[in-house]
Amino acid sequence: MSDALQERFIDLCLRVAPAASAEGGSFAFHLLCACYAFPRREYHTLRHVADCLLILDEFREFAADPDAIEFALFVHDAIYDPTRKDNESRSAVLGAMLLDQLGAHSTFVAQLDALVSATSHTHSGLFGDKALIVDLDLAILGAESGRYDEYAVGIRKEYAHADASAYRVGRCAFLRSMLARDRLFSIDGVRDRFEAKARLNMAIELESLAPQARPDR
Repeated sequence: MSDALQERFIDLCLRVAPAASAEGGSFAFHLLCACYAFPRREYHTLRHVADCLLILDEFREFAADPDAIEFALFVHDAIYDPTRKDNESRSAVLGAMLLDQLGAHSTFVAQLDALVSATSHTHSGLFGDKALIVDLDLAILGAESGRYDEYAVGIRKEYAHADASAYRVGRCAFLRSMLARDRLFSIDGVRDRFEAKARLNMAIELESLAPQARPDR
């Protein structure tokens, strides 16, 4: 997987920064690999990036600037600490540093910052490429059951610092908040593909986590 991803990333670097070299793209890729291989990562790895890129390929027609989305996907979880709230902003800073070294135009750097920031999932009313990248990041929710289960297990391992009770409360709150949304995915094509399965997956996980009602005595 890494060889294919590396080739894809280098090609992308040469498109967004025509003056860049393949060696520079390779250096940037290996830096990203080191970030994604950081200990205690179980879900937020290069596999997640690769999955998002495959879905981008499927829905590329909906992107105004697919290269900007692609670069943002490569870097959006490069910095990840589940105990912090600023992972996306720090990842965007890293991405901007890489683009600066590659020689990309400042307008592209600004696009990257906006797209990576959108993946914090704290913004409402997103549209266009911001909405699309959020949909791609959330597509795991609509994955086939086995892959969704792997995702859920991975998230629990990443939150190993939380005890079982605290994790259950927090995870249930997240699942309920997602299920309460009128729609999980903004882009119609992505919604058609993933919405129903995502709701089923989360409902099943919620049922498995929610405390069972005690029988009357």
